Amino acid sequence: MPESYLNLRSTEEWSGVWWLPDRPDKQVPGTLHYAPNGTLTLTLIGGFEDGLFDPEIEGRITSHDERTSWKAIWGAVRNQELTILDCISVASQRRLSSAPNTPERQTILATSALIGSHTHNENETVFSQCEISVENLNQWAASPAFTFSWELLSDGRPNGHGGIEVAPPEEPSVDIHHAKWTLAHVLTLPTIDYFRGSTVARTSETAIVRVTRLFAVEGVGG
Repeated sequence: MPESYLNLRSTEEWSGVWWLPDRPDKQVPGTLHYAPNGTLTLTLIGGFEDGLFDPEIEGRITSHDERTSWKAIWGAVRNQELTILDCISVASQRRLSSAPNTPERQTILATSALIGSHTHNENETVFSQCEISVENLNQWAASPAFTFSWELLSDGRPNGHGGIEVAPPEEPSVDIHHAKWTLAHVLTLPTIDYFRGSTVARTSETAIVRVTRLFAVEGVGG
């Protein structure tokens, strides 16, 4: 369970080390940037060879304009695995005196990212479940986990006693195309924050849609 869900309307950054799946010995530091328009940009300090070079002939190396693309680049970020898919280099900086395989700085665009897994391509099965959080889903679900109560004096005024109860609601589900779709709720444990002028108790509820892959049955593919 993630500590928090990504907000796709906000920018996000993941800094760590990155490498090609077949070259785990060559790890490069860099930062993956996400923009609200869906753009994923990986900026590396160093980089991977993205040009095509002819072998050295009489002390000369010939470079071509074509760029190399990669199906996947792996990363280690925030103590977790991360994969970016369908990657292509859009800019590489290197000195003329550098060896062909040593760019000093590189910018790579990717079409998608997987947080929490290393995979070789977009068709590889690596997740059996995903969770989706949608804006206003708590209101649409109409199944709150919180109930409130307070005590009244004989004249109808509150006497200062009350309570908040947290109880996980039922999770309705339906099976669609070999997957179970569940309306679920993620609850946090209560915490108390002490401030100079007040004390605040906090807990939170997030309504999500959980999609779980069902195991293949006889005569049906996964």
